[in-house]
Amino acid sequence: MGELLEKVEATDLAVPAPIEQRWSARSRSPMSPAHSRGEDDLHSWVGIIMYLPDDDEEQRAAITARFWGEYNRLAWHSIAWHIVAYHSIAYWSMA
Repeated sequence: MGELLEKVEATDLAVPAPIEQRWSARSRSPMSPAHSRGEDDLHSWVGIIMYLPDDDEEQRAAITARFWGEYNRLAWHSIAWHIVAYHSIAYWSMA
């Protein structure tokens, strides 16, 4: 997360906040992204919460476009080696 924070601070991107990190034990469910056979396995979940203005559709669209373009690219380049090294799964979720 430190590497991503450094890269973000070096840009003029108004990034969403907070960046949240959670931990959970393994799951026995094969459908779970935390599925594991290891009794003591630990999984880390990193979430980036994006708050958007409700009242200005044009501003909301501009922020979303920049998020999916510049910020998404920056984040992927920062975490790509983690995905390979730790057999991670990455996904974006928007509500």
